[in-house]
Amino acid sequence: MTHLGDFKAILLDIDAHLDSKDLELLKFLCKDVVSFSVLGKCQRCLDVFANLEQKGKLKEENSKYLQECFHYMQRKDLIRKLSGDPQQLENRIRANGPNYLTEFRQD
Repeated sequence: MTHLGDFKAILLDIDAHLDSKDLELLKFLCKDVVSFSVLGKCQRCLDVFANLEQKGKLKEENSKYLQECFHYMQRKDLIRKLSGDPQQLENRIRANGPNYLTEFRQD
């Protein structure tokens, strides 16, 4: 990712590929970072992304937290949109466990 505008466009594209069920799952996965009351006001995944940015968990140069969320949502396609490698991420999680999500959020 090279330009902030490009990154925002990628997040907008990802939002378009997520439905209300995905939104609820993403909210659940982010509860350890973003408060329940704030997540309750999120109407779209873009809202969740904005809150992750505010908390320093989502940046153009580091989208690993969101990639890990997408791994548990079984959305390899979205990991790729963030220039991630789904297989490499899966191998790392299998070998070392998650880096960003608590064990409770993985179930």
